[in-house]
Amino acid sequence: HNRTSPTQPVTPSHLNHTMSCCPPSRCGLAPPSDYKAKGKEIKLGDLSCYEIGEAKKGAVVVIADIFGLASGRHKGICDELAEKGYYVIMPDLYHGDKCEFADLGTEKLPAFLKKWKPEAWRPDMDAVYKHLEEKKLPPKSIGLMGFCWGCWAIWHESARVGEKFAAGVNFHPSIAIEKVFGRTIDDLAKKLKNPMLMCPCKGEPEEVLENGSGHKIMLKKDFGKACEFISFLDMQHGFVSQGDVSKKEIKDNVTKALDGALTFLGKVVSA
Repeated sequence: HNRTSPTQPVTPSHLNHTMSCCPPSRCGLAPPSDYKAKGKEIKLGDLSCYEIGEAKKGAVVVIADIFGLASGRHKGICDELAEKGYYVIMPDLYHGDKCEFADLGTEKLPAFLKKWKPEAWRPDMDAVYKHLEEKKLPPKSIGLMGFCWGCWAIWHESARVGEKFAAGVNFHPSIAIEKVFGRTIDDLAKKLKNPMLMCPCKGEPEEVLENGSGHKIMLKKDFGKACEFISFLDMQHGFVSQGDVSKKEIKDNVTKALDGALTFLGKVVSA
């Protein structure tokens, strides 16, 4: 299948956004790069994780998009965070399962989303928190960073165990996955317990945009003023982890996104 950025929406009309995680205008997968990851794989029980870095400034748990750990720049971003002074761990919450770009707009996508419901991966996240605790890393030193589906996971973890970490970074947040389960984004927003950096893109639902309903719900919380937005409304959903950085506009915006995330983490996470 074509791995370049599509100019046409990839979601057929019969499968609308409520059965998807991505807006129809999401970017394609960048061609596989020859990037050599610098970290290593570790096992927490039967959970495979990518690990790198030392916790000079704290720790970041990275949660990949539906295309899996090995796709796009996930490992490169982990390596970059490690270079900036963070211990980074990226769990494979799908246990080797993943979507292909051709699955977007087909019945395979909602089936994947329903298979990997929160109950399926909560024990894995608990294993990650236990691992960080064993490394003597307190919750205030831990941030979560997600891409697309990973942001939905962060919101669920904040609602469930927000005391386990300090904050979340959300790139092209696919919180609309809630609609696959017949729930609403705003109802999940009401349960958040952590400051969030939100980085929405073109085509995201109103609830996750700056000054949207989700933001207004966050602002009413005691941590509301610590929530931040960096909007990329000219960029396609998926660009930070999957966009083609040989294109200057994408590369510049990826840099802006990651720099913004590091600034945010510097404020809300303390080693």
